[in-house]
Amino acid sequence: MVKIKLPTAVFEYDASRPLGRPGGFGQVFLGRTHSGDEVAVKKLHVSGTGPGHRELEIAAELGGRSFEHVMPFIDAGEDADTGEYFL
Repeated sequence: MVKIKLPTAVFEYDASRPLGRPGGFGQVFLGRTHSGDEVAVKKLHVSGTGPGHRELEIAAELGGRSFEHVMPFIDAGEDADTGEYFL
């Protein structure tokens, strides 16, 4: 399990357990919260002002809100240790 430290919490994800194929914005992996709840962790492909940055902007806009057809965002941002970006 790989530990990531995002702005509001620490998560872990299993880099050997992708939940599907990589997409244009990143890849999703099976993860866990600090309390052991399963979550989907999306590791973003971020470069310059590309689509990965738009994913972070969307997460910031939708964070804390609930929608019928949109998965809720628990946290999003830069991992404090690696500088990589996650949702």
